[in-house]
Amino acid sequence: MANIRQGIIDAMEVRFAALSGIERVAVWRVSNLPPTDLPAVLIRDTIDAMPTDGIGAGRIDHDLTVEITAMFSGTTSPTGAREMIATLIASIGTDPTWAGQAYDTILNSAELDLEDANQLIAAAQISITIRYRSGMWSI
Repeated sequence: MANIRQGIIDAMEVRFAALSGIERVAVWRVSNLPPTDLPAVLIRDTIDAMPTDGIGAGRIDHDLTVEITAMFSGTTSPTGAREMIATLIASIGTDPTWAGQAYDTILNSAELDLEDANQLIAAAQISITIRYRSGMWSI
C-alpha cells in the first residue's frame, strides 16, 4: 500500500535524478559511494514529527525531516560545490508541494564539508522539513 511519505521521497528521487551533472541518486544508502559514481545525491527521510496541535477531524499533520547529501569529487572547487547546493535548493523550490502531496517545504540548513580526505570526496548537506497531512494512523 502506497503512502504519502513514500510518494514524496519517490518524487524527490525522480526530480534530483533529472538534474544535469548528477550521476546517481540513492535513497537510504548507508555507505558512501565510490568516486566513480560522483557527483551523487543521497536522500534520507529521518524524522517524521507529528505536532500535537494537529488538525484533527481524522487527519494528522506531519513535519518530515529529510537530509539530502550531495557528494562530489574533492577536487571540485568551492564555487562548484556551492553551485551544486544552489541547484538542489532551486530544484526543491520548483514545487515545494512535491506534486501536491505536501503543503510546504522549509529549508533548514545547508553546509559544505570534506567527507573523505583519502578519496577526496566532498559533501554538501541540506536539511529540509516537508509538511504534509495524512489520515489518522497513516503516513
